[in-house]
Amino acid sequence: MSSPGAPEQPSQHMVQAVIAGLAVAIFILDNFFPLGFAVPALYLLPIILTVRLLHPMAPFITAGWTTGLTIIGIWTSPIPSFQPGLFNRSLVILASWVAATLIWHTTQKHARRELEALVAARTAALRQSESTLHSFFDATDLMMGVVEVVDGKLVMVITNRAAATLVGTNSDNMASQPLSELGFSPDASDFWMPHLEKARRTGQTVRLEYQFPSTPPTVLASRIIASAVSFIGPSAAGNPLFAWIQEDITEKKQIEQRMEANRRSLEASQTQLRHLTAQLLTAQEDERRRIARELHDDVNQRTVSLAYEIDNQLQQMPGLPTDARDTLQFVRNEVAELSDQLRDLARRLHPSVLDDLGIASALQVCAREFEQRERIRVHLTLQKASRPLNRNLSECLFRVTQEALRNVAKHAKATQVQLALTFSEDHVMLQIDDDGCGFTPQQRQNAQQGLGLISMGERVRLVQGTITISSDIGRGTHLSISLPLIGVADEQTSHFTR
Repeated sequence: MSSPGAPEQPSQHMVQAVIAGLAVAIFILDNFFPLGFAVPALYLLPIILTVRLLHPMAPFITAGWTTGLTIIGIWTSPIPSFQPGLFNRSLVILASWVAATLIWHTTQKHARRELEALVAARTAALRQSESTLHSFFDATDLMMGVVEVVDGKLVMVITNRAAATLVGTNSDNMASQPLSELGFSPDASDFWMPHLEKARRTGQTVRLEYQFPSTPPTVLASRIIASAVSFIGPSAAGNPLFAWIQEDITEKKQIEQRMEANRRSLEASQTQLRHLTAQLLTAQEDERRRIARELHDDVNQRTVSLAYEIDNQLQQMPGLPTDARDTLQFVRNEVAELSDQLRDLARRLHPSVLDDLGIASALQVCAREFEQRERIRVHLTLQKASRPLNRNLSECLFRVTQEALRNVAKHAKATQVQLALTFSEDHVMLQIDDDGCGFTPQQRQNAQQGLGLISMGERVRLVQGTITISSDIGRGTHLSISLPLIGVADEQTSHFTR
């Protein structure tokens, strides 16, 4: 960016050239066309043109130059009489210097007026800026000010309205007052000096939070303050000056403390809820196991015995009428079908194979029953732990598989399912993929409010596992859970694929 005077440089050079050319032309005219007093008097024209030059001494420089040319003209001019020429040229020289003086005085007066106008404008702008800064200084809710360290004590130099209001006075009354006389704690200076020294030593802003003691009582008793101090230089007396900004964050901290307390209370409630959920799921599994055992060992055995008894009666009474025999045969078939249904119900409530042969076999049975019931092919890739899993892990894997297959049958419109059970060194992983219609994130959000996904998530969390569900429209759904191997005594596994 060029300086403000840069565009005027060509015109200045042009004026200088005109002045020089005019003076030379007058000198030539004086030598070849002597007209007595008239020609030397023309030297006033270059002097008058110096009003277009910025240099303050231009009139005198031009007058000196034209004086020299006028004096040279005494000897070079062809006028025969020496005395009249000398007198005339003396008058021209005197007029030139008078004109130069008048022009210099006029230009200086004009320049002075311009300078005064510029100073006045700058002063008005400075006052406006100062007024704006002062308005901001007093309008902000932040406490701000400047302190001076005098003989190891803090003296307030200036403060804004917010700080004065907090102390219960005005900013004028706080000026030049030690902190100890403004209602602050007697040891306030001792508290601040290390932080001020750090700010001066490092040249950086020092930030801190602190709480005023409640005893002895002070204007900021028990208030939590966030503060920032910066070194701004020495005062006129040579003492260090520091700018400070403070904010009363007591209410903010109280809100944060209440939020933290609420968060902890919520976490405690969630923990209690999970414990209750775990107890409910455990009680549910125990109740399912008990009902399944009673159905299998008691009710189903009675129905089987009843079917055998009917068969015995049919064999012992060959002379029964045909209608009576057909009726007994129908009852016998109904009892046998009821026995099958009771056995199936008991297996669905709690498959004994889960306890007897382990999770892999239980998943195989579950998949076979799903295929027969829903006509959806299930491709199995199962690893069997050589020793039984922890019962909670086995039940979690089995119940999640049941719920996932139920969702496939209900929502996915799939033709086949991939089910894989694998073991790593310290985790067991279950993955279920279908080739169904999939779902959108919004549909998933709605589905997550259902009891099925909620129960799956809770079962997995109760055994410290993780569950992941992903889906794309038209690309099916992928479910993956990973459980830590709790209670696996032997990590060697065998492999089964169907």
